[in-house]
Amino acid sequence: MGSDLTLNLKIRTLHTSDLDAANEIIVAAFQSSRDYRDDLRLYLAHAPDGWYLAEWEDRPAGLVGVTNYGPLAYVGFMAVHPNFHRKGIGEAMMIRALAEMETRGCSVALLDASAMGEPMYRKLGFVDDGKSTQYLLGESVRNPADFPSIDLGGAIIRLMQPTDLPKLVHFDTPIFGASRERLFSLLIQAIPDRSFLAEDSAGQIVGYIFSQTLRIGPFVALNPQVAEALLQGALSVPVAGRVSFIAPVINSYAQDLAMRYGFEHFRTMPHMRYGGNAHPGQRELIYSLMSFTVG
Repeated sequence: MGSDLTLNLKIRTLHTSDLDAANEIIVAAFQSSRDYRDDLRLYLAHAPDGWYLAEWEDRPAGLVGVTNYGPLAYVGFMAVHPNFHRKGIGEAMMIRALAEMETRGCSVALLDASAMGEPMYRKLGFVDDGKSTQYLLGESVRNPADFPSIDLGGAIIRLMQPTDLPKLVHFDTPIFGASRERLFSLLIQAIPDRSFLAEDSAGQIVGYIFSQTLRIGPFVALNPQVAEALLQGALSVPVAGRVSFIAPVINSYAQDLAMRYGFEHFRTMPHMRYGGNAHPGQRELIYSLMSFTVG
């Protein structure tokens, strides 16, 4: 196996010209009918040096992304095409990705593990660090006209502006565990009419939510009342298909909120950490990740 890997496997940086091949790998590996190219374009724009394509005998065979935020990184889209299973490709990609992450000064990696990938992650040194539950918007989605009135005690919900970026980053960094300035900048530019901010009467941020057409998140709030008002704002704009909502299990309010607003439980996955002694953020204040790929 070792000599086969050395002779036949090449792992290189993913480029935008590889998106068709990367999408084919993900669709086959996840047995999905979705097109992931738009997601991959955003992730590459966010972390252009953290994505890796594995080629077996010069044929695209595997993919993994590492979004390095500095103090921590998120690992996602770990996928090996079924035609190339049992060759050690997944483990080789992870070893390469983690080594390069550490070379760049980041020693903590986080991910949400599939049942297939979990044994490999444990072998490489990942440990349990909670769980994440994914919900999908179901048939019983609430009508905005039926949303209950919420007393926010003087707080307001409004659309974000590019000028909000510095204080948004200041608010989010201790909760997420690292600065997401570049990601927020990309999202505010891409979906300005779907980016909501909650401020208290003193003008301090108390929560925010990004409502993309296929996912709710990132989504953070300091209390359940603000969280519910933000979700109402997110669901008041058009969404498409089975919208994803990924909540840390430690945030019980997020679980309840998702179910009350028409989301249905899809799966619960181990949240795992490589390096460090504890999660660097405050997952109890996170209501939904942007995705399993970038946190």
